[in-house]
Amino acid sequence: MLARFLKYIKTENLFQPGQHILLAISGGVDSVVLAELLKSSGVDFALAHCNFKLRGEESEVDENFVRNLANKLNVKLFCTAFNTSAIANERKTSIQIVARDLRYNWLEKLLESEGFDYLATAHHLNDSIESLIINLINGCGIRGLHGILPKNNQNNRIRPLMFTSKSEILEFAQKEGIVFREDSSNATVKYTRNKIRQQIVPVLEQINPALTETFANNFRHFLEAEWLFEQAIDIYKKELIEVTETGFFKINTAGLKSLPAALTILYEIISPYGFNSKQAEQILEHLDLNSGAIYESENYRLLRSYDFLILQGKFEMKQVDNIFIPEPPKNGFLDFKDSSNNRIIRLSYVNISDIQTDNSNITFFDAGKLKFPLTLRSWQHADVFQPFGMSGHKKLSKLFKDLKLSRFDREKVRIICSEGQIIWVLGIRTAEQYKVESKSQSIIKMELIKNL
Repeated sequence: MLARFLKYIKTENLFQPGQHILLAISGGVDSVVLAELLKSSGVDFALAHCNFKLRGEESEVDENFVRNLANKLNVKLFCTAFNTSAIANERKTSIQIVARDLRYNWLEKLLESEGFDYLATAHHLNDSIESLIINLINGCGIRGLHGILPKNNQNNRIRPLMFTSKSEILEFAQKEGIVFREDSSNATVKYTRNKIRQQIVPVLEQINPALTETFANNFRHFLEAEWLFEQAIDIYKKELIEVTETGFFKINTAGLKSLPAALTILYEIISPYGFNSKQAEQILEHLDLNSGAIYESENYRLLRSYDFLILQGKFEMKQVDNIFIPEPPKNGFLDFKDSSNNRIIRLSYVNISDIQTDNSNITFFDAGKLKFPLTLRSWQHADVFQPFGMSGHKKLSKLFKDLKLSRFDREKVRIICSEGQIIWVLGIRTAEQYKVESKSQSIIKMELIKNL
């Protein structure tokens, strides 16, 4: 067992000699055997034990056993206790979930405060098999098939016993005379994992006596298939996704619909942003409906808009109250902050020779037709104006529809008015009646500067 243990650590690159390991120990056979193996390997490690106060005197005996084990191994022990039942009642959550959260929160704090490199847990092959069965019962994608991984670099967790089975661990403990504690709660079938462990896995082992070896091979195949799956998803992401100015992205719906695995690909794109599989199904089902629908996760919004699905962080585009813009100086310029869109509006007097028409963020007005102070505000659905070059008036909402502006883009639109009349839909269109003409005696230049 020791030779296989050392080989596994090296093969999976779990940790390096000299690194400091924190071992979560319950007193059960798995964690005690792992402690003995770490000690025999000369690893620098300490023990951490949680007393959940769930089994009366048994919980106290477990804690004392772990304290004696730490003394025997001559390693440091960290101990804590929780009134788990009371906390679970207060949170209205299952005891199992609360115990897990309390345990890992405490262990992660220890990891950081005491300078440990990794947190080791005593998960083994049978735990991985049980997790796979639970995932299949609850529903999972390909990532739910690889079982428990030996190492997770994101939270610095390692599982050095993933190479072996429960029966091998018990056999090793018996052979080496290793003493451990039996958790009486493992005998109950009240919990899902225990029911699988005691009632389902034994039946599978009757069908295939080499079940753990078979599953060890399966996990390797599943993990390799997952890697190939990730490569394919990355290829489709590059084909379908276009990064937007906001730093988020939009998905080409025509390209998405043409793919035979459209649902899986859509889910893989949006699930990191908190969207679930049911939402992915609904979004795909509604792709051909009219634009405008918004789907929400906790922190993001996804808009169905014309030929795209547009992702955006969830935030409130608050209505801007009337903000007054004073007249700029005759020489120089006036910068006015539009903080709602992270930009500056710069106003200045210019000569007619300075006029340019090739930049939508720069426009010019006949100053004699303007009445200062001007007003900056959000657009409203009732807003109407006469766009530059047109003889009639148009509702802003109709203009936005003609321009195929998404709902997200419309939320960001601001307008500048003179005496209540729209002179500029910022960055989009100016009003005809305020245009510069040959008889104009003074000219105001307005420019949008995105530098905030």
